[in-house]
Amino acid sequence: MSKRIVIVLLAILFLINGGRLYAKEGYDEADLYRLFDVEKVGANLVVVVDTSLSMKNDFPSVTKALKSFSKILQPSDQLTVITFDNQAKVVYRGPATAGDKIRKALPKAPNPKGNRTDMGVAVNQVLEELKAGGEKLPVVVFMTDGAEDPPPKSIFATEHDKAWGKLKDRANNEPVAKDAYVHGIGFNKNTDIDLLKRVWPRTQPLTLNPRELSVYFVDLKEKIRKERLRLELSKELEHGKIKIKAVNPNWGGIRSGTNFSRYFTVTSSYKKLPVEIKTTKAGWSEFESITNSKSLERRLPGFRVKSELIRLEPGQSRRLALRVKVPKLKGKLGLKSQEKYRGNIEFDVAGKTPYAASLRTLGAEPRIEVQGADQTIWFNRPVGQSLYLLLALALAGLATVVIFWRRAVTPAGMLVYRHIWTPQLFGRFAFSGAPTGTPLPKPLDLQQFGRRTIIGSSGRVKLSGPDVKEKHAEIFTKWEAGAPEVVIKECEGEVRVAKTSTSVPVRIAEPTPLKAGNIIQVGDYRIQWI
Repeated sequence: MSKRIVIVLLAILFLINGGRLYAKEGYDEADLYRLFDVEKVGANLVVVVDTSLSMKNDFPSVTKALKSFSKILQPSDQLTVITFDNQAKVVYRGPATAGDKIRKALPKAPNPKGNRTDMGVAVNQVLEELKAGGEKLPVVVFMTDGAEDPPPKSIFATEHDKAWGKLKDRANNEPVAKDAYVHGIGFNKNTDIDLLKRVWPRTQPLTLNPRELSVYFVDLKEKIRKERLRLELSKELEHGKIKIKAVNPNWGGIRSGTNFSRYFTVTSSYKKLPVEIKTTKAGWSEFESITNSKSLERRLPGFRVKSELIRLEPGQSRRLALRVKVPKLKGKLGLKSQEKYRGNIEFDVAGKTPYAASLRTLGAEPRIEVQGADQTIWFNRPVGQSLYLLLALALAGLATVVIFWRRAVTPAGMLVYRHIWTPQLFGRFAFSGAPTGTPLPKPLDLQQFGRRTIIGSSGRVKLSGPDVKEKHAEIFTKWEAGAPEVVIKECEGEVRVAKTSTSVPVRIAEPTPLKAGNIIQVGDYRIQWI
């Protein structure tokens, strides 16, 4: 095969894989180490060494292991060495790889006056060093060969449990200290190394021969490497998000019986992880008019999202199309106008990362957080008829009058007054009774409610109670013998009307005119027409 053919085949493979010469189906832990560049993630290592007199025979092995440990750490690591016996002190604080400085800082032998082992003061000093470590991974290695034996004047001797309780509270209140990766090493089986669990419950205690420390530190390096990765993963999953946002939340005018598209942007704020998003459907969780008291009720637009898998690289944005199908909406007679509507649109979104399986092996739950799956949209729709149509109707009515004269006056008048100029509501409701424990609603002036209103619905007149249905009764106006009349009609619930305050309320079976003094009974509510 010639070199030219090989180049062509590689170019085709490059295009097929979307610009990648190799597209992996699955990822392992090694891929995560490369992705997060873990070798550059620094650690704040605090090593605590017992220098009491009992350490005399084991101390050379400890110092030798520490010197070799510094050689396998990273340039980005910070190392602090604390010694403790009667008291605790920092003997080295600086770069972890500065072998000569560390060797000179370490004592050559235990403290000849160190006849006590005060573990509490050592832990107190550890908390100080962790607090100064910034965002580096906090790691603690605590080594001792004996039981806790604080000096008589130490607070850990006089107030032992209380003093250790304060150390625990302090660690819990400092996030860096609380999340520290702690190893406790006892050089024999009779140490009190388990005391560290009172401050850090996840401490991993270990009984070890000091001559095995060098091998232990090599293994510890790999464990710290894994903890570095967990730290970076926790930051990524905590701060990364997928955000859905409408390109323009005001959709403008939509026409009855039409289809149109509106667009959203899907953006990833993850810094390292690629994410795959699948949006399956969308719908309204709320829908209301912001022009008048009526809503579209069941006449809602239908929505359809093209079900596709969207892959987002870190920091990438892509466009999501929403197809909207508007059913035929009935208009009302009158001058053409725009009614404004508002709704909360909800998306069903599933998000995942191709590194999910590897994340789980590290104990991290790869949950992808999505924001903006519920957001507010505005639009308007034309209602009524154009001026030209109304003029045509008027001309048709005039022609009818001219042609039929008197015979046309009455039907023409009925057409105009009953269907076009329906009178406004008038009168007032005063509440004289309400369910037990419910305050009386304020009087209602019906003029402010337009030509119709609903009792017991989510409209203007709201009533609550076990006997009040969602739409209990409707009140509207009509013309009767040339005069406006207010009528009540039963909807979903039972409504009773009494002619006067002394008459027995009777359930209405059909639309019933209201007169002054009538009493309407809805559940435990009593409403008087005044």
